Amino acid sequence: MNFELSEEQKILKDMARKFAETEMLPSLKEYESRREVNHGLLKKMAPLGLRGIHIPTEYGGAGLSHSDAVLIWEQLSWASWTQTLISLGDSVLAGTLILTAANEEQKRRYLPPMCRAESFIAVAAVEPNAGSDASAIETTAIQDRDSWIINGTKNFITGGGIAGTVIVMAQTDKNLGSKGISLFAVDRTTPGFSSADVAFVGGFACNA
Repeated sequence: MNFELSEEQKILKDMARKFAETEMLPSLKEYESRREVNHGLLKKMAPLGLRGIHIPTEYGGAGLSHSDAVLIWEQLSWASWTQTLISLGDSVLAGTLILTAANEEQKRRYLPPMCRAESFIAVAAVEPNAGSDASAIETTAIQDRDSWIINGTKNFITGGGIAGTVIVMAQTDKNLGSKGISLFAVDRTTPGFSSADVAFVGGFACNA
């Protein structure tokens, strides 16, 4: 097996390294000391395709492979892993979840704005009493006609304080264990939604 980088991959790697050096490093100390998100950085990443490296072009992404994405993430993380995580973490986790589980309408609703850095999508899985064990989550989702009533508390949510949409992991049938868990895309404007710092808490209702 050939592990040598292609010429295209070398160009991608050099581009990402240059971006890290010229765009991330100069403002790194300022934003990390204040623990703030550099929204300007996100806007600069979008035209280069960095906000949706592995997202298909039909949804606004660059349509590159996961191997290409790893090369780029590695170079950006050379400057700052934390800034890379907050800048691209939603496209990696939430973007992949939407690509895998969402219907076509949802993909076209959420992915293009995310790739353009017009929206940020967080994923809410961790809870005070449930860490990496997803089957132990206590957040519940109960269907009420054409809506779902979600109640629970999440914490340690990357980008939770700035996300316009949160993908919430909730139990819809506790008797099924991990198979009774569903994902819900909840907009920040949903009644009952509340967040503090980088976490979101509380109960809320969302349309089905």
